[in-house]
Amino acid sequence: MIKRGMAPFNLVRYATGLLVALHGLMKIIFISNFTDYVMETMGFFGMPETFWILIGSFLPFVEFFSGLMLLSNIRPKQSVLLTSMVMLVLSFLVLVNHLYIHLVFEIVVFFLLGIIFLKERNHWSGISYGK
Repeated sequence: MIKRGMAPFNLVRYATGLLVALHGLMKIIFISNFTDYVMETMGFFGMPETFWILIGSFLPFVEFFSGLMLLSNIRPKQSVLLTSMVMLVLSFLVLVNHLYIHLVFEIVVFFLLGIIFLKERNHWSGISYGK
């Protein structure tokens, strides 16, 4: 049975998990394009190409599975933190490449993750609002 007041929170968590998982799945489908994007964007930092290829290949899978973790409510605290880290890296990629319109997605996801984090933090600390 769902506790009173949890349905809107679950909807936010489901929507955020679905957004992140589908975003990661899209990158997995077009992984060669995403790896090339990471290489073009970060190539001037002086790291070896192999490092950026690994990051470009690994990041979409982490994003997909962190979205699934949010969607499934598996380890909610860790999934929120993992998704936040992935979104931070993606935001950095977008900022370095000056694609500011793509920041809208990251900002929306950060906002939704903040809502989830605050609600979960209250749940973890035992604070109860209302009856």
